[in-house]
This record gives sequence, C-alpha cells and structure tokens, in this order.
Amino acid sequence: MAQPGWTGAGGSDDLAWNRVQLGSYVVPGMASIVGLELGQEVDVKKAKGTDGAVLEDNGISPAKFNIELRLSEALWPAFQEVLPKVDHRRPGGPRSPLEIVHPLTASLGIRQIVVRKVRPSMPTARGGMRWVFECLQWFPEPKPKRTSSTPQPATSTAMSFDDPAKLRAWELTQASHFELIGGGGREAGGANRDIEVDESAFEANSF
Repeated sequence: MAQPGWTGAGGSDDLAWNRVQLGSYVVPGMASIVGLELGQEVDVKKAKGTDGAVLEDNGISPAKFNIELRLSEALWPAFQEVLPKVDHRRPGGPRSPLEIVHPLTASLGIRQIVVRKVRPSMPTARGGMRWVFECLQWFPEPKPKRTSSTPQPATSTAMSFDDPAKLRAWELTQASHFELIGGGGREAGGANRDIEVDESAFEANSF
C-alpha cells in the first residue's frame, strides 16, 4: 500500500488517514487508530542469587489497538448498515478475520484483524457519536512441525558368541547333533576330541 502524506496536508491525504476499511466496507465516520501496541512474548528465566537472566523467545504477540470513530447524525444510518458486517460479536456477523486497510496498520504489516469488543457512547449535539472497536491482529494457525522418524536398526538373528555361556550351550547342541550322525566335535577351548557314538540310540530307533 502506497503511503499517503500526513494529515493536515488536506485533500486525499487527510481522507486516507481519517478513514478505515474493514473487509469490503469503508466504515462511515472519521476514524483514528489509537493505542497500537506491538510486542514479543519473552520468558525471563532467572536463577536465584545470580546476576542477569536467560531470555527465551516465545514468538511475536498479536498487535492490539483501537479504532475510534466519530459519527455525525447524517452518517448514522450508513453506519448502522455496515456495523453488522464488521462486528464479530453480533449474530450473523463475520466469523473469519477482516482485512484492514489504513496507512498506519499497513506500515506495520498488520493485514487482518478480529474485532474483540465494541464500545459506543451516547450522541451529543456538539460532538456527535463516538464508537470504539477493540481490535486484535489475526495470525493464521501455525502448521505442525514435521518430525523425522529415525529408522531403527534391524535386529540380527545371527548367533552371538560374546557370552561364554551361550557359546558353551551352542557347542553342546552341536555335539549332540554330531553324536547322532557319528561326527566329531570341539570343546569350548577349541581342542578336538572324539565323540563316542551311542549305538543303542540307533538300535532303539531302527526300522
């Protein structure tokens, strides 16, 4: 948005600063942006008995500000038509954020708002009517962070001989096998020995 000259210059510059557009509607009345506040959420973590503190950044806070409108009696009918279309509280009102068009908010990157509260005042013959819209900057919902899943190493089914007890059990199993087929085996220390074959086992299972 191109920035107009400051108020007091007259003509279209004054008009740009003294009106506000919400959504598709230019709100009737002379508008001012008041009390605009920008901030950042910071957690201060201080250890007892130490100097200084650790500051933890918790992101940008939404901007807060008021739109103040001054209405004349002539603008009152037009304002009543626009109000339901920009007031989030009213039944049938907008349920999504409103685009805001004003030189001050545009210069600070504030593009969309939600109207939190509306405060009207009684009209007077001299000052007209004053309305205050309490506004809060709207941010889109942050997308959830993707978590990368670390693949787990495949579980090996191979025999491990790191444990001497497991090694001895394995050798005894192999020795029993060789006894049945008439083979030879090895002791846990690696020395060769002859295995006596129990021939009665074959006789008992002979066909």
